[in-house]
Amino acid sequence: MTDLQDPPRARRRRRTPAPTPTADPTLDLTSHRVPAMTHREVTTEASLRSGVAVLRRRKWVVIVCTLLLGALALAWSLVREPQYRATGKILLAPSASERVLSSIETGSSRDTSRSIATEIEVMRAEVVREAVEQELGRSYSVDIEPVGETSVVAVTAEGTSPEAQAETVNTFAEVYIRTRQEALTADLAAAVERLQAAIDVTSVQIALLESDLRDIEDRIAALPPTPTGESASPERQALIEDRDRETSRIRPERSRLEAQLIDNQGNLARVNLAIEQVTTGGAQLVSPAGVPSSPFAPDPLRNVVLGLIAGLVVGVGLAFLLELLDDRLRSKEDLESAAPGATVLGLIPTVPGWRDRTSPRVVSIEEPLSAPAEAYRTLRTSVQFLSVDRPVRRLQITSPSPGEGKTTTTANLGVAFARAGLRVAVVSGDLRRPRIESFFGVPQHPGLTSVIVGDATLDEALVPVEGESRLWILPSGPPPPNPSEVLSTRRTAEVLDELSGLVDIVIIDTPPVLPVTDALLVASLVDATLLVVSSGRTSKRSTRRSMELLDQVDAVVEGTVLNDVSAGEAYGYGYGYGYAYGYGPRGEPEPPTERSRRRRAAARGDRA
Repeated sequence: MTDLQDPPRARRRRRTPAPTPTADPTLDLTSHRVPAMTHREVTTEASLRSGVAVLRRRKWVVIVCTLLLGALALAWSLVREPQYRATGKILLAPSASERVLSSIETGSSRDTSRSIATEIEVMRAEVVREAVEQELGRSYSVDIEPVGETSVVAVTAEGTSPEAQAETVNTFAEVYIRTRQEALTADLAAAVERLQAAIDVTSVQIALLESDLRDIEDRIAALPPTPTGESASPERQALIEDRDRETSRIRPERSRLEAQLIDNQGNLARVNLAIEQVTTGGAQLVSPAGVPSSPFAPDPLRNVVLGLIAGLVVGVGLAFLLELLDDRLRSKEDLESAAPGATVLGLIPTVPGWRDRTSPRVVSIEEPLSAPAEAYRTLRTSVQFLSVDRPVRRLQITSPSPGEGKTTTTANLGVAFARAGLRVAVVSGDLRRPRIESFFGVPQHPGLTSVIVGDATLDEALVPVEGESRLWILPSGPPPPNPSEVLSTRRTAEVLDELSGLVDIVIIDTPPVLPVTDALLVASLVDATLLVVSSGRTSKRSTRRSMELLDQVDAVVEGTVLNDVSAGEAYGYGYGYGYAYGYGPRGEPEPPTERSRRRRAAARGDRA
């Protein structure tokens, strides 16, 4: 038994792994080895499991966001005014007039495929807008887009009036076509003027070239004729030679000017013919816009589906954001990170009504086959393994803050130890707000403080629990004016020392660590401390601070207990509770029935 007069300064010890069971030599397992998972696979699996756990915890956030945005999308679809869409198509292929004009300007027929992007910008020009608005008598808005790889563009107008949208598209097309026609006609008229001027200039140039030649011809004609049989006079011969030289000189230039004149005259004839045939201006309304018979928007079904999808995305994002901002403990991993060095010894599933202070429950007595009762038995086994290296005769159970289940854990763990065959004394060491008495229906007086001050002996204060032959309760006794001073007295250590000599294990329920110093004082009087935290209630910050305070007094924090865990979280770290067993009226294991014995004997015979 540990000397309580001078308690040792216990240090947190390293847990050694459990020994590996020896394999059966008759079994050859080498051919059935399963390859170990890589670090990346393990990390991925853990991340997926963590993500699913977050969504499960925050499922109502996801559900509410999804339904809310879906409902908003539906409401918006119902209240929005119906929208109608009218569409017309314009062909932008160049006409014969444009081809003639292009041939005149460039000297060769250009590519007939107009740059659609350039023409669309022309259609969006301010001059076209002003003309259309003047025609309509109101402002308008159209969307102009090319149709595939063709020379056709689609003009679309959307609004609340179907007739107005059809009128907008058709008026826009008519004004644009008329504008293009007027522009083309003006270009053709300017081309006529240019061609006629070029013809006049060429004719003058030809006349100037021929004037010198005609002068020589006139001079030759003025000379007397040469008699028959006689040679031409020297003067006539000189003029003839001049005429031949002049003819040779002007012939190439005259041929060029005559060809240019003929070309310009031909172009002029074609432009005049094109002016007579101009009708479309290079654009045609190939598909007029009709009055739409039904609205294209809103589409309630589509909007609701999009709203639900958006709500789902927002909900998932909000769930992970809330999880990131939430400092509360949610899982075993959270507790391990908040309390490094302390093993998580137990995951206790939620017990319905355990927070009801008016009717406290000991689930290990009321429902011994339930999952929480089995979890407390697992916790008892974990605590028993703590005694492998060093005996644990006095066990303190505390928590960072009130309401995290330390007293419930103390009561159920006491029952679990008693039903395992150990003599157990549960001490109500929370002298400020004692509750352990209400779990077992025992009076508060006399108790621990009564023994400390000498008003009662330990035998008089210990109360046996009805129905549990190996379990006793030491109530708190009368509340002292200063509980911390009472727990720090030498007499308190002597009482616990005496109690340890009467039972196999003493479990002490103490106040929370953060509000008061009582638990820190008791930590020096016990062999081990269990820190109980509550899932979804205890913060990581308070857990870390509690561990720091306990470490400052060299408390042996053998492990932690995560209380009020969801069923999925609790079962995720074990094999479930399908192998629970029953108890007799006083906590002893019930003997198997004759029928079950015969069934097991038959099973053994079949295997043999």
